[in-house]
Amino acid sequence: RRMSDLPGAVTLPRELVLASAGSGKTYRLSNRIIQLLALGVAPGEILASTFTRKAAGEILERVLVRLAKGAVEGKAAEELGAHAHPTLGDPAECRRLLARVVEQLHEVNVGTLDAFFVRVARTFFQELGLAPGWTIADRPLEDRLRTEAVLAALEEAEPGHAAQLIRLFNRGSAARRVHDSLAETLYDLLRLRRQADPAAGDPWHADFGLEADEEPEALAAQARDLAHRIRTLAVPTTQKGEEVKSWAKAREASARALETGDWSYLFGKGIGAKILEGSDEFDRKPIPDEFADLFLEAQQLGRRTLAGPLRQQMEAMGQVAQLLDEAFARVQRKTGAYRFEDVTHLLGGPGAAAGRGDLDYRLDQQVRHLLLDEFQDTSLEQWQALEPLAGELLSGHLGERAGVIVADPKQSIYGWRGARPELVHAVGHAYGLTEETLAQSWRSSGVVLDFVADVFRSLPTNPVVEGIAEGPGVAREWMKDFTALAAAKDLPGHVRIHEGPPVSGQGAVQAGLLHHAAGIVRELHLAMPERTIGVLVRQNRVLSYLMAELGSLGVSASGEGGSPLTDTPPVNAILSLVQLADHPGDHAARYHVARTPLGALVELADWTDDAAARKLSTLVRRDLVQNGYGPTLAGWVEGLAPRCDRRQVQRLLQLVELGHRWDERSTLRPADFVRYVNEEVVEDPSSARVQVMTIHKAKGLEFDVVVLPELYASLTPKARGMAFPLRDPGTGRIVKVYPRM
Repeated sequence: RRMSDLPGAVTLPRELVLASAGSGKTYRLSNRIIQLLALGVAPGEILASTFTRKAAGEILERVLVRLAKGAVEGKAAEELGAHAHPTLGDPAECRRLLARVVEQLHEVNVGTLDAFFVRVARTFFQELGLAPGWTIADRPLEDRLRTEAVLAALEEAEPGHAAQLIRLFNRGSAARRVHDSLAETLYDLLRLRRQADPAAGDPWHADFGLEADEEPEALAAQARDLAHRIRTLAVPTTQKGEEVKSWAKAREASARALETGDWSYLFGKGIGAKILEGSDEFDRKPIPDEFADLFLEAQQLGRRTLAGPLRQQMEAMGQVAQLLDEAFARVQRKTGAYRFEDVTHLLGGPGAAAGRGDLDYRLDQQVRHLLLDEFQDTSLEQWQALEPLAGELLSGHLGERAGVIVADPKQSIYGWRGARPELVHAVGHAYGLTEETLAQSWRSSGVVLDFVADVFRSLPTNPVVEGIAEGPGVAREWMKDFTALAAAKDLPGHVRIHEGPPVSGQGAVQAGLLHHAAGIVRELHLAMPERTIGVLVRQNRVLSYLMAELGSLGVSASGEGGSPLTDTPPVNAILSLVQLADHPGDHAARYHVARTPLGALVELADWTDDAAARKLSTLVRRDLVQNGYGPTLAGWVEGLAPRCDRRQVQRLLQLVELGHRWDERSTLRPADFVRYVNEEVVEDPSSARVQVMTIHKAKGLEFDVVVLPELYASLTPKARGMAFPLRDPGTGRIVKVYPRM
């Protein structure tokens, strides 16, 4: 039915909800979905998306559970009647709606954007140029695609051009291999190329405010002349009339830097650095105007000198980005394997599939209502693919279409995956969505919330932030989306800050501090053995190290969302057996198998027996080809299970699951499966009360105690990547690319 056909006045939500974690956003989304269903909307007409499958499952579960409770509990029905739809105040109506939803559960569109995009792409694969029977590439296959694309691009590049790229990628050093350099920058260059604004011209064409490049010889002559003039400048003298040594040394060093073109030294140290930062003194002596004038002249000369090489670097990056993009597309068509982001990019291209008139026919359902959760983590490519559909649903149709966007821009922690939090307000403004902020937390203690408010309320004037260039300005911009939450419940809480051993350097793993943190976790666990403790870190390297530290202290911990199966000895033994199947001469693999219970199971007692190893290799390869990895691994696991503890059995069963998954795309090289298992991250099903995970994986989870042991990381890490993009502040599209300097 159309909304206009329904009895009574109907006001459908068109809102932008700014909601922090624990402020009731899942409750709000479930209310909106239940409201639409109660109005007679078919489940297939609602597209509700969030960032993870887990979160999507929680939303759907909340809808079903709330309807089920309303069907049997009068109080739950009254709540639905008050917050979702008046008719649901009657338990009988809740039962009728629940029955209808369950009957049509297969039509429900509650999932991730990636899942929706894949579904659309499968119906438009010909129009998008996707290979028939295409699949989403797993990590090992993705690495293989990247390698083939790099090799293809190198073959097409001219020798002189390739040499220039080597210098660019390695910053003048030829120590690393070409493949490594190109492979590491491939995805960055592809992303930059794909996010470019086609209306902005060539983003790889540099414009440094200079009309034309000058001849290097002429610039070098000017630099020598300037160096000579600097050497003639008078420097401060001592009471004896002698030149101050520090000044004389700095003058000569600056002149040499000019002659050699060492601009980093010229303005990174000594007198030049002081002048550039606006200081009037060097080594407690006033800087004469003559020095300031010549160094400012040198600054302009430096710009003119560096502009030419930087322009060439940018053009080279643009050319290689095009080569890699074309090569990557060819390799993907040949293998029929694509990444989620490739599918999303194709969907957002010319004639975007989400805006086609036959989309409803292809999907066999008509999407009329849009609910987007975690919108702050939406990438530019995802929005480009979704915008045609969103525009159709959110433009007009005020009485017929619902549009709800839930986001928290300050909680955008997926910038490394392309998240563009500025889309939140831009989209809300473009479609006139009513903005609302959920200012209560139903999950956290007032003690914790007050502490958070104390930290961030004065963020722009925090001494650490003030010590960072542009820090206060960035902090003030970030604070526009900060809301000091009030506790909705009177929950107990406690906050404690520990100062650990001094940090050494900028390494990710600070052994002394992490050991100290592990000791604190142990004390908490011993004091409260029944309480759950979440230990949240920023990087997987720290996660692995901290897991080992906790294990050495006798603390049973699980690495949720962050540990490969290789953290379990029986799994490693089986992987050695698979490795042996591919390489019977691998003595390490043979020794490992023979010295574990697996050796008796597969009848390999003497690891030095070459004939026995070759025979075993043949038998294993035959079983893997004839029976598949899943069934073969299951047989070995069944034999090992009696010798393993509960957690080891769980991890072995997960290995079998990976084996079944690998059978869908297996190669003839067993070693490929070993690499696949080594790189695949699997959640540890352990029931341990202490769980270690990255902050990204902890999103939406709750713990009695939360420990943050990695707050020593620098707020201004070393610049990474090949280039910096300049974006249009309104659209987020790239208008210019500059090389990292």
